[in-house]
Amino acid sequence: MSELSRREVIRRGALSLTALGAGALLPAPLSRELGGLVHAAVQEEPRDASSRAFLDHEWQLLRLLAEMIIPADERSGSALDAGAPEFIDLLASNNEELRRILSGGMLWLDHESRERYGSVFVEATEADRSALLDQLAAGVIEEDPGYEGIVDSIEHAGFRHYTAEPAGTLGSGIRLFSWVRRLVVDAFYTSPIGMMDVGYQGNEFLRRFTVAQEPLQYALRRSPFRE
Repeated sequence: MSELSRREVIRRGALSLTALGAGALLPAPLSRELGGLVHAAVQEEPRDASSRAFLDHEWQLLRLLAEMIIPADERSGSALDAGAPEFIDLLASNNEELRRILSGGMLWLDHESRERYGSVFVEATEADRSALLDQLAAGVIEEDPGYEGIVDSIEHAGFRHYTAEPAGTLGSGIRLFSWVRRLVVDAFYTSPIGMMDVGYQGNEFLRRFTVAQEPLQYALRRSPFRE
């Protein structure tokens, strides 16, 4: 794939994220292709430790959220090890709406943390941070977009902006957590670390395909914030 076409796939894939919304899944072929291309682009482009899309304090917060959503365990590394923040950063740098959603949500998270604990989220105690994310996770409603495919989804996507936000004072935080959790999970399980984590053995001829239940159930239990 040429550099031009790769960048175009990443750009279009990034734009499709906000067209479909946080609760919707990208079609599997696009999700796999986009995930692989984003990880490859992150690895190939020389860069320092700074972010393409976020301010320094936002970048620090995003990295902390990724680590909390999929922490390291005895079997595998964390979302941070898998490059999830860099994955999200590249997508956000190609989609201004996604960047605003995440930046605005992180601003809310810091404000809420100050109100509750007297400090921004990254400076709060581990117990306080976990308690707040537990509340947000409990408020997430998984959406079924109700469309046959990506073309129909994007065609009707404009109506998603008229749907109600989660009720209550936590609505902005719940929206942020919906986005970040989905992006972190997508980033992790399309990375080499994530594929090893579920025992993926691609590029083999199979007479019959069956889903191995043990890695599937493990993947579903991977995050402590899985309500």
